[in-house]
Amino acid sequence: MSQDLLAATVAAVRQAGALMMTRYSTESRQPGLPELLADLQANDAAVVDTLRPALTEALPSAGWLNDEHGAGPMAAGEWWLIDPVGGNVNAVHGMPDWNIGVSLVRDGRPVLAAVYFPVLDEMFTATEGDGAFLNGVRLRASVKTSLDGALTGTARPSQVTTPNSRGGWAPPSPR
Repeated sequence: MSQDLLAATVAAVRQAGALMMTRYSTESRQPGLPELLADLQANDAAVVDTLRPALTEALPSAGWLNDEHGAGPMAAGEWWLIDPVGGNVNAVHGMPDWNIGVSLVRDGRPVLAAVYFPVLDEMFTATEGDGAFLNGVRLRASVKTSLDGALTGTARPSQVTTPNSRGGWAPPSPR
């Protein structure tokens, strides 16, 4: 994979991230669903309008898909696959956990990816055969061979627990 193509992709994704940071606010509060949906669409459109010209210039022969919810096999050839704002609902609500994701798929295989978290300025990249990186530093799998001392996380939907009289959380009482 060309380092020039990776560099052009990273530059485009960073540019889209900078644009999104001008739209992002932790004070964001939409008054209703129509405004929320309008903000979601506007974010996606702004990012696509930034990425598409830059990525088309970097690789003019590649097709374009900016629907991360697509289904079925892709046609042969090279395709830019874009998730304009992953976690867009979070971004619109002023939460920091959202990203911009770009992949290049060649004949059904992902060969390049860049995922940028603008709030944290974290750029994850990967290219086929070369591994994955965070801000240019190679990522490595953990050397742990057992679960002793491993960090794991779980979450429970808010409907499963309710506040109790002691200020803690308890399962809802059966009805």
